[in-house]
Amino acid sequence: MTEQDDISRKDSLIIRAITNVMRPLVKFLIARGVTFPMFADILKHIYVEVAAKDYKLSPDKDVTDSRITLLTKVHRKDVRRIRTEHPGFNVPEDGVELSSKKASLGAQIVAKWLSGRHYIDDRGEPLMLYKLSSKANGSANFEQLVESINIDIRPRVALDEMIAQKMVVEHSEDRISLNKTAFIPEENFEELMGHFDRNLHDHMAAAVHNIAKKEGDKGKKFLERSVYYKGLTPASIEMLEKLVEEKGMENLISINKAAYDFAEDDEAKSQNDQRMTFGIYFYAEKDDG
Repeated sequence: MTEQDDISRKDSLIIRAITNVMRPLVKFLIARGVTFPMFADILKHIYVEVAAKDYKLSPDKDVTDSRITLLTKVHRKDVRRIRTEHPGFNVPEDGVELSSKKASLGAQIVAKWLSGRHYIDDRGEPLMLYKLSSKANGSANFEQLVESINIDIRPRVALDEMIAQKMVVEHSEDRISLNKTAFIPEENFEELMGHFDRNLHDHMAAAVHNIAKKEGDKGKKFLERSVYYKGLTPASIEMLEKLVEEKGMENLISINKAAYDFAEDDEAKSQNDQRMTFGIYFYAEKDDG
């Protein structure tokens, strides 16, 4: 096989993989009314952004419009328009930030409730909390928890939202407990899209990083593992899903606790500019061959 044949084979495999990866996304976009022209314009914007940010010939020299056109085949007039309208590439066409990289208040409350030393027992389990400081007699309480994260949000408002999202369970007029499966709210579309954004972006970024490493490069690869089986019955799928949820949540809670402790220790340190994502997913469908 010649070098050109090898390049063509790899290009073919890339196109095949991209086609398969895009199908569930396109299904979702059609269902939400995002048409092909709308999506194509988003892609054009992203092509220009990535080329400008990640393909500089030198760190201190901006990529020219001509080079972006050469790399992406986006017309030079469109490149100039996009760079003029969005010089920082922070906003899409409608002027709204594409996604929030900061976790929602609910997610921050869950993380601290699962990991903060004032909010867990000796076994590392989240404590049942009093709703109000005035009822807690100095012990940990939800009002204190919310105010430790954001003093501008009224704890009652946060609690009502978390109850509506089934993230907490009320046991009496005064006390509540955390629903430990509450990493993803059930009904809040903004929250769901925030998880969709972060989870898929980081999973894709890890996979692309691992594939893009040069052959023979012994440098760091990100963890990305899965198991795949076919020929299973619906009953087996149901049992496997329950097992994955049980074991997966155990691991997720354990990693969350460790990450929270590191974050508290690193808060006052220099070079604390790193972030991480650890995720778990399960998917099953009828195998059409």
